[in-house]
Amino acid sequence: MLKKVQSIIFLVIILFIHSTAVKASTYSRYYYGKKLTLNAPVIYNLEDGVIASSGESMRLKVRFMYEKQLFYANKVILKKNKVYLQNGFLGSSKKSTFTGDELVYNLENNYFDGKDMEVTSGLLKISTKRLYFYGERIDFQEAKFGLTFFDLKLKMDKIFIYPGWAVIKNFDIGTEDQTYYRIPVWVLDMRRNAFEIPYPLPQAGSSIQRGNYLLLNNHYYFNEVFYGFFRMGTAQRKGAMAGVGQIVRLGDQDQFYLGGDFWQWAEPQLKAEYNHSFMKLPYRQKRLTFGEMLEYNKTVKDLDSSDIRTTFTKREIINDEYVDRDMEFSYKGHFGLTSKLDLDLDLASGHIYEYSSDLRAMRTNSNFNFSYLYPLGWFDPLWWGVGYNRSDYDLKPFTWQRLYGTVAWEREFWFFLLGIKYTHYFHDKGGSPFIFDQKYVVNNNIIYNLRIGKKAYHLGAKFLADVKINKLVDTTYYLGWTFSGWQLEMQYSTQREALSMGVQVDLF
Repeated sequence: MLKKVQSIIFLVIILFIHSTAVKASTYSRYYYGKKLTLNAPVIYNLEDGVIASSGESMRLKVRFMYEKQLFYANKVILKKNKVYLQNGFLGSSKKSTFTGDELVYNLENNYFDGKDMEVTSGLLKISTKRLYFYGERIDFQEAKFGLTFFDLKLKMDKIFIYPGWAVIKNFDIGTEDQTYYRIPVWVLDMRRNAFEIPYPLPQAGSSIQRGNYLLLNNHYYFNEVFYGFFRMGTAQRKGAMAGVGQIVRLGDQDQFYLGGDFWQWAEPQLKAEYNHSFMKLPYRQKRLTFGEMLEYNKTVKDLDSSDIRTTFTKREIINDEYVDRDMEFSYKGHFGLTSKLDLDLDLASGHIYEYSSDLRAMRTNSNFNFSYLYPLGWFDPLWWGVGYNRSDYDLKPFTWQRLYGTVAWEREFWFFLLGIKYTHYFHDKGGSPFIFDQKYVVNNNIIYNLRIGKKAYHLGAKFLADVKINKLVDTTYYLGWTFSGWQLEMQYSTQREALSMGVQVDLF
């Protein structure tokens, strides 16, 4: 009797499972005008959603496709407007593959939340504890960036990416087992109207005003409105120093900067600026995908710009000369007139005081530059440019006018890069009463750039020759390292007798 009851119960369970499971292994439905398709060995169509499973197999046998995005997972749950990929998943795009433990995808707004994800793209490997995308912000938690063939890691506790800028917290440079250098906070603002602040890296070099120097730079970040930098260091000719720079960003149009460097054996160097941008961000759809958001970020970063700026400085160093700008008003604009023709405007007017010449004057400077990309078929294109610069001073008879043209070409072959730029002055009349204005000015000139190295490391030199006097004016030697959108480069200029290091970052 007991065996009969057990058999009946077992039969009821089997019938129930078969009644709830879709016999066909495919489920499809349209969400917000886009087609969603599930293919799996077992699909259950329940009252509150759909469950697709690989069954007893531990392989990723559930195929999930939404528009053009394809995933494979062990288990997929579809409830209302959300998709849950569970027990492991795998996805791919044109150049990347990504795996993870869990992923929650919102079909209504394309937001997603992924856990224990790993992305491989070429030689680059990225792993993160959590990748969270919601609208205008992309978050990484406990992220690691590394090369597939080399034990070098960039570890970051958190990364917040916004359109055109990002904040990184606890950035470690080292290997998998050891950290060589930690940066607590790094603010990367790559919008065209952003204030330039030093990178949070040790800065060492040599200059005419400082002599040999070492500076330790750090960033701080309170929120999207208040952030900046502070630093400490020492210089051979100026003693110990402490510096600070505070940025107050009220929005995409208005921002303020106030900062200074305070030296032991020299007067403070102060700077205050206000910037207003006429640039407005383009319309952003409410339902962007992750890829579309990255493309939107690139668009924002490369937008045309139109900004006015008010600047006040004390003992600012320009071309190795101490200069005061007692309230200078300037306008800068960059416009893409066509797909190949660009226009750059630079207008400035203000009172200038130069310490070495003990000279004060009102200077008004205007610069117009057109550049055109000229295609050469299968060959690398040429950049053509023409510009006009005029500087007027309230000290008669000083007026300086220059009309010039440029042509530039660059060619990469094997692991070499050769670049050539020629500048010719059709009209050069007058001059400036200030030393800093003319200190490093050259006549008709040609620049040769020879670089060796293509992937991770490169070294090279730029040679600046004055064609009019037939003389090599400057040689700049550089050594660089490129890694996953990051480029660190050290340069030494023979003309300025200065050693410097720069960083370029492309997170977008």
